[in-house]
Amino acid sequence: MKSLLAFQDIIGNIGAEFLDCLFPPKCLKCGFIMSGNKAFSKHFQAKIPFSFESDLTQWQYFVDSIKSCFCDRCLEYLGCCHLCPDTDFSLSSFKAPEKSGIRYAWAASRYQGIIKESIHLLKYDDKTVLANRLGKLLFFIFVRKYSGYDIDLIVPIPLYRWRMVKRGFNQSFLLVKDFQRWWFQQKGIEPNWSVNYRCLARRKNTKSQVGFTREERKLNMSNAFTVKRPDDVRKKKVLLVDDVHTTGATSSEAAVRLYDAGADCVDLLVLANA
Repeated sequence: MKSLLAFQDIIGNIGAEFLDCLFPPKCLKCGFIMSGNKAFSKHFQAKIPFSFESDLTQWQYFVDSIKSCFCDRCLEYLGCCHLCPDTDFSLSSFKAPEKSGIRYAWAASRYQGIIKESIHLLKYDDKTVLANRLGKLLFFIFVRKYSGYDIDLIVPIPLYRWRMVKRGFNQSFLLVKDFQRWWFQQKGIEPNWSVNYRCLARRKNTKSQVGFTREERKLNMSNAFTVKRPDDVRKKKVLLVDDVHTTGATSSEAAVRLYDAGADCVDLLVLANA
């Protein structure tokens, strides 16, 4: 299996570099054609073997793969974001609302700089090339936090059906869809957990929460979710995954529904904490 994955990576890299020579990548924000060190930015993440259990050098590599999607001018304009700089990644922990019942909450970054812009481009401008790169930052934190913790299910926060159709994808699912493959690639064994995107559904067409107060967000998300498959979550340890945590209204409502369905505990992993 590992040999097959390595062969696929080699073939993919050769094809990617050929295509990038013919069609130089553009800055995802301003459209500027990039060259030189950013010439193969579209497939930057495949340039060297990655390991999610290495030191900060590897973490910086994933950060650089995101930066490679932007020209120098846009990077200077966007500025840096706060990406867990310490070796034990303790800054990735944050406090979830007490009434949510969420046990642990982790974030890969604060919601600012290139991470904020990347999330916006992914969600609203269909720049799905960023999903793999952002997902690796998230998985890097996941490996550190859950190699020693027992977890049964990873559940991405769902979108309402019409919004899913309109957007064409659920960004939270895109962030975690390769977690099982990366785990096998890293560990050499199948994970004892699975990604489940069917058990939780959004039954309420909630409004965009941008500009809402804490109370307005809470009211907007009230009864927004339902557990379609209670047997999938009963007596299970569940990890909710979302792109951004702001007031916690979304994750709190989802966690409450999972507990109502019989989940043993609910944790939260987000790409960025506002």
